[in-house]
Amino acid sequence: MKIETPFLHNECPYYISEYYIGFRMVTPKRGDYYIGQKYAYNTLVFMLDGEVEFSYNEYIGKKFKKGDMVFIPHASHIYWEAITNANMLIHTYDLSAESYCSNCVLTRMKFKVDGLNKIDYSFQPLKMTPEIIQFAESINTYISSDYRCMHLHELKQKELFIIMQYAYSRKQMMEFFYPIIGEDIPFRTKVMQIAHEQLTVEEYAKRLNMSARNFARKFNDEFGDTVYQWLLKRKIAQIKLKLSISNVSVADVVQEFKFADTSHFYRFCREHLDNTSKERISILKSKSTD
Repeated sequence: MKIETPFLHNECPYYISEYYIGFRMVTPKRGDYYIGQKYAYNTLVFMLDGEVEFSYNEYIGKKFKKGDMVFIPHASHIYWEAITNANMLIHTYDLSAESYCSNCVLTRMKFKVDGLNKIDYSFQPLKMTPEIIQFAESINTYISSDYRCMHLHELKQKELFIIMQYAYSRKQMMEFFYPIIGEDIPFRTKVMQIAHEQLTVEEYAKRLNMSARNFARKFNDEFGDTVYQWLLKRKIAQIKLKLSISNVSVADVVQEFKFADTSHFYRFCREHLDNTSKERISILKSKSTD
């Protein structure tokens, strides 16, 4: 049922005019695609119908279908393409918007509990349980009726994370949310939010109001790598993702990742990219000279 007095809702400060954070329906047709750079929010995708191929960072060409629930962390490079006509319920949220329960889900999940010392993360979906399916269908009804109340979206988010705690095991949740699980989620989140700015260790530390030494130590504890190596791995993964997209050119990658010129880019690729990515570059080179 449509809202009878929409002007009252439009005047409300909590009325959602644009869905940057909250739930929304996306209904791509076969062949439709989306490219997102340095996406600002955590994203949950509920596949209600159809099949879509998703890629983010180094995880390329993963196909998800009806009944799958997918998580993509904030600060990711994203690409998806509809294999068939599809219906997707998408929920975007930032850390500050999480409910108490959802925050506990993440902060209480330490890797050295319940014998789960190692997580083999490979960007796999969770299968939607009957409770999750019912929840997604109720959200779809609200969206179809144009319910744009921010409070409603926040309440439904809290409901979702409570349901997930009962519907899935600790191991399933850890594998699903692995990219954002850590001992210090606020620190990890702040780093991810500025990771694309290509700063020095000193500049990162200053932005987080820390000394360079303390920042480097905490970074290594949280991410298991030095700042330089972690940023390099992210850059390599994001370049691989860009090269996997058919309508992206070498010039696009050179510009986006701020290489001095194409020669500098090719040298970087020879040193850091695998054979598949190098083959893709060869194809792009030949196209540019046709």
